[in-house]
Amino acid sequence: MKNKTTKTSYRAYFAWNYQKELKALEEESRQGWQLVKGGCFHSKYTRDDGAVYRYALDYNNDLKPEDMARYRETFQEQGWEYINSTFNGWHYFRKEYDPALPESAYEIYTDDESLCQMQDRWRRLALTLCIAELIVAAANFLVYLTDGRNLFIACMSLAAALLLLYGYRRMRRERT
Repeated sequence: MKNKTTKTSYRAYFAWNYQKELKALEEESRQGWQLVKGGCFHSKYTRDDGAVYRYALDYNNDLKPEDMARYRETFQEQGWEYINSTFNGWHYFRKEYDPALPESAYEIYTDDESLCQMQDRWRRLALTLCIAELIVAAANFLVYLTDGRNLFIACMSLAAALLLLYGYRRMRRERT
């Protein structure tokens, strides 16, 4: 039997439930699988039984390329290792786990203001996408009413808009 040294995991997580993704990444780490590339629908791991990591996700799609080095440096100064960023603004970090450290050492949002800023960035994007999906749904419903086409696309756009609205409201509730 071949000993695997890499694997890919296909899982989808909603932005408003990123804590669930963090728990899954940390469970993989405890089992010896260390994240080398996080992603929206799949993550890549390499086998390393010699380390256990805690992971952090930051959503920041406002970063300009010239600010990325300083952004990564800020996390590095706090002991976080940069893993990668996704096309839609999520940034993956990890820190080697030390049971002697308090849990607060593994939080990237050490104050409510920075957590609120991250959530606000995601919520702005979600609201924008929700409005766009509602416009697409309305346009496709009009096409359906006039010539009987595009009902499926209209329904899918409406479902996407409702899902984004749910996430928007959920993250808003968690903030209060």
